[in-house]
Amino acid sequence: MWREFLTLSRREQIGLIFLFTVLMVLIIFLFVKPKFEEPVIDKDLLSWIADVQELNDSLFHTQMDQNQELFSFDPNEVNKDELFRLGFSERATNNLLKYREAGGIIKDFQKLSQIYGMDSLHLERIKPFVVFENHQVDKFTPKAIKKFRYKIDLNSIDSTALAELNLDKQVLENIRFVKKDYYFNKRLDRDSLQEYNFEAWCLKRDSLLLPKKNHSLLSDKFVIELNTADTAELVLLKGIGRVYAQRIIYHRNKLGGFYSIKQLLEIDGISPIVLSDNKEYINIDTSIIKKVNINTSSLKRMKDHPYMDFYMAKDIYEARKVNWPVKLEAVMASTSFDKADKELIRKYFCDSE
Repeated sequence: MWREFLTLSRREQIGLIFLFTVLMVLIIFLFVKPKFEEPVIDKDLLSWIADVQELNDSLFHTQMDQNQELFSFDPNEVNKDELFRLGFSERATNNLLKYREAGGIIKDFQKLSQIYGMDSLHLERIKPFVVFENHQVDKFTPKAIKKFRYKIDLNSIDSTALAELNLDKQVLENIRFVKKDYYFNKRLDRDSLQEYNFEAWCLKRDSLLLPKKNHSLLSDKFVIELNTADTAELVLLKGIGRVYAQRIIYHRNKLGGFYSIKQLLEIDGISPIVLSDNKEYINIDTSIIKKVNINTSSLKRMKDHPYMDFYMAKDIYEARKVNWPVKLEAVMASTSFDKADKELIRKYFCDSE
């Protein structure tokens, strides 16, 4: 190429160089220069976009105002209808209820916002109305009960604390009268209690009250059998609400049954104080514990048990392949069981029907 260029006359060489220079200038002007120029902004277009956004926001909030009710609620206790009334979408509502059914607990607002399907704008709107059972405020004081609409456990509250709620005198007398012969199967907030007269208690007797005489299992006092009790019975225990009752049942199902009241301490949120307050009201029938048969259960069933991990279950599974059926004492000699509580393993696992 350069040889051919050198064979040209001087005038032809100057002409080619000139054409090349003009071509480069055109390329720079057309493709490089626009990148350094500031983009032209249509201010009228931006103003129109802002007006449309403002109109959409206005329509959105207007629709929310028409379809939404605002009232205090605890995410761990609110039901499906109440969530819809608060403006939660069906997807967010279902996800929240599934999370609770699985034993989850909403401890703070951040945890609530992490539930899949939650609308951040909607959450900011209802944030002042969200209260939590484990709120750091001293919730058992009359001031806190009035401010946050906490629901009161009439089965455990003493007469002094009840008097401090500043309820109507006749309402207090009615509550004390009803407590002589009945247990309350749900908690009520202070405002609801203020509306209950004696006739109201009588009308709602079937839905709100449980006769004490129906709960004498071993003696004349109220006793609950921990391995068969449902949530309606468990909430009658001191310090146990509906959320804790669901956790107890969930843990009981995973274990196969309780053999000691101390196992309740394995449940998040239940303290030794709660055990101390309720030990005289709890009875445990260990004969109905459902043991896991290591010769017939799947690997998943064994590793999902609270007292067995994957490596223990895997050693049992591999031992079955070599020599079926296996003996529980033999497999517990494996190194994977070194740190396990073997007494607990014996209580919940077996090698024969």
